[in-house]
Amino acid sequence: MTIAEQAINNSELMLSLLRDWARAGWIRWLDAELADFLYQQTDSQQPAPALLLLAAALTSHQSGHGHVCLDLQYCLLEPDRALSLPPDHASHTPDTRPASVLSCITLPQWLEAIGHPLITGTGAGSSPLVLSVPGQPPRPMLYLRRFWQYEQQISKAIQQRLLHRTRLDDGYLQTVLDELFPGPTTEVNWQKIACALAARSRFSIITGGPGTGKTTTVVRLLAALNRINPADQQPLRIRLAAPTGKAAVRLSESITSQLDELRYPDNIPT
Repeated sequence: MTIAEQAINNSELMLSLLRDWARAGWIRWLDAELADFLYQQTDSQQPAPALLLLAAALTSHQSGHGHVCLDLQYCLLEPDRALSLPPDHASHTPDTRPASVLSCITLPQWLEAIGHPLITGTGAGSSPLVLSVPGQPPRPMLYLRRFWQYEQQISKAIQQRLLHRTRLDDGYLQTVLDELFPGPTTEVNWQKIACALAARSRFSIITGGPGTGKTTTVVRLLAALNRINPADQQPLRIRLAAPTGKAAVRLSESITSQLDELRYPDNIPT
């Protein structure tokens, strides 16, 4: 029997593997220490199973890569891709890799192992981990409680916004958009359509690949919203955010460039 096969049923051996992955730089020490902490919090009558410790460490690992949860099914189907492994700056390759361990597990087996008080399936209580099973067919997602709570807060805020429709003068909106997007009307202008839809909604997402004109669209959307905002109402509050300092600089440069081209102040922050 291989080390991987033994580890899925042996909590102490699993913790040893997690520490080995941390030493190799494949996961963070924070991830391994979380699993060790959870193991220490359980008693001998209901100890934390090895597969629960693995799930907890990998969920923490995913948060370090900007993901709010661990997709259990995707992790089993394509472990290296799902977990962004091997890392770019690993010190060495572990003798037993995460993919080797995950290849010994089935999804029902993993779900059975994480049916433990450390994890709740409803979000109620104060367990450190939350299992969510959305979608049809169901797709199990494991969260650190803090990130599950963040997602719930955002979801509720979006739902509240969607309850209210924005009432606009469609004719005036079209006039404003025609000014902001001059050009032939015989061709479909998706940026203009995105602005029209976003202006009529309390919540919108504008997305696209590099060079598709997202910033151009957003700046013109802000200009349009400012122009259609009634003069007797408070000025719009506009907030811009970026995930990193470098991204903030690029966003600022891009918006400034668009405003120069637009030649309209519109109270848009740079």
